[in-house]
Amino acid sequence: MKNLRTKAFIGLFILLFGAYVGGYFWLKSSFQKLAFPSLVEVPTFFFSEKMKQFGLEYEKVSLPSSYGNIEACIVPSKSENKIWLLYLQNSDKLYHSEKNIWRYKIWNYLGMNVITPNYILNEQTQSVENPEKLYQTALVTYNYLTSTLDVPSDKILFYGEGVGTYSAIRLGNEMSLAGIVVENGFVSLQSYLQDLYPIFNVRWVVPNWLNVEKEIADLDKPILFFNSLKDETFPFRHTQILYEKTASEQKKIVTLKKNLQQIKEKDGKTYQKALADFLKELKLRNL
Repeated sequence: MKNLRTKAFIGLFILLFGAYVGGYFWLKSSFQKLAFPSLVEVPTFFFSEKMKQFGLEYEKVSLPSSYGNIEACIVPSKSENKIWLLYLQNSDKLYHSEKNIWRYKIWNYLGMNVITPNYILNEQTQSVENPEKLYQTALVTYNYLTSTLDVPSDKILFYGEGVGTYSAIRLGNEMSLAGIVVENGFVSLQSYLQDLYPIFNVRWVVPNWLNVEKEIADLDKPILFFNSLKDETFPFRHTQILYEKTASEQKKIVTLKKNLQQIKEKDGKTYQKALADFLKELKLRNL
């Protein structure tokens, strides 16, 4: 009986150890899918008739790049301020939901033109392969604003949400602009996956990609952080860490109780006021 129990214990140990090792192989082969947005369609399909019901217009543009043309959508504002918001989104999920329209309503009300690029994708997998393509998407869009549309750099804001935070901060370190907004950012790919899978030592199999913590340590641009206590993707502490790490002397963090994709009226007003105050501080809005 004792030998039987010993064999059973050894068998169970081998089974669990095999599953544990297999988990590392799975993580190594799957981390890209876990990290990057999968956009199989251009953003145009989000900007539907619903936008028109709220008095919002849109237009589709094609931005030439060495990777081929990048599709993007512009939601123009009738304001004379000529402010531009470069929105670097987290994933495609927002485009499938009407719940995201409130963002464009607020941005439009505050007098901001919004350009939302589709990320550069791998043609075969229709997914983002690496951080460089996220960054290049942002860079091409920024150059389109400053060169093609002749927008002054001090009229441009970067808005990084989730993985879009990386491009917003990295490009913000390199280019001239008015300021940056971060919504539910994250520290790094390794840190994010370590939170998801605490039983694994993620650093063994996942490269140190999307290291926002490193990039933001050198950032000296004005920056506003939005942190949702109930964000479903990135832990609350990630944005708090970025707020503490940034070298910017003009920084502020605003905490919202609700998930930003399901924002309620009270949090919506808090969000709008924080953005309006940020624009005033940057001398981009008078009212």
